Amino acid sequence: MSWYDLYLVYLTVLHEFQAHLQNISVVAIIISFSVSLIIILFIDYFVFKKIYITHEIVSSLYITFLLSLTVLGRYPNVSSSVDTLFITYVQAGDGNEGARYAILLNIILFVPLGILITRYLRESKFAVAVLFLLPLAIELAQLITTRGVFEISDIINNFIGGMIGLGTAYLVVSLYRYIKNVYIATKKKG
Repeated sequence: MSWYDLYLVYLTVLHEFQAHLQNISVVAIIISFSVSLIIILFIDYFVFKKIYITHEIVSSLYITFLLSLTVLGRYPNVSSSVDTLFITYVQAGDGNEGARYAILLNIILFVPLGILITRYLRESKFAVAVLFLLPLAIELAQLITTRGVFEISDIINNFIGGMIGLGTAYLVVSLYRYIKNVYIATKKKG
C-alpha cells in the first residue's frame, strides 16, 4: 500500500465521519473556544502571573471566529492541495478582482490579532512569532483536514495584517503615553 493509497483511505474516513456528524461545526466551535480560553489562561497565569479575564475572553472569541472562518466552517474537499507559489499575487496583478479581494481580506482578518497580542509584546519576545505561527498553523490545518488550500500568500498576508495591528496598537499606546506625560508635566508647572 502506497502513501497515496493511505491518503485516499484517510480522505474516505474523513468524508464518512463528516457525513455522520452534520452538526460538528457547533461542537467544534464550542471546543475551539474552550481550548483557546484554557490555553490563554494557562499562559497568562503561569508565564505572566496575571489574568485579565476580559482580554482572555475577547482573545478566545477572536481565535474561535478566525478558526470558524478558515477551518471549522468549511466542509472537507475531495482532495487537499498546495497552491502554486504566490498565485494569488499573480492573479491580482493580472486584474483578478477576486484575488485582490482575497489578499485584502487576509490582511484585514489578522489586524485584530496584532492588536490583541500587544499585551504580550511588552512582556515577551514571542509576539511576532505568534503572528507568523498562527497563520502557518491554520494553513497546515486546512491542508491536513482538506478544508482549504495551503497558500504561502495567505501566510504572508496574514502576517502583514498582524504586523499592521501590532504597529497600530504600539502607535496608539505610545501616543497615549506621550499625551499623558505632557498633561502631567503641564499640570506640575501650572
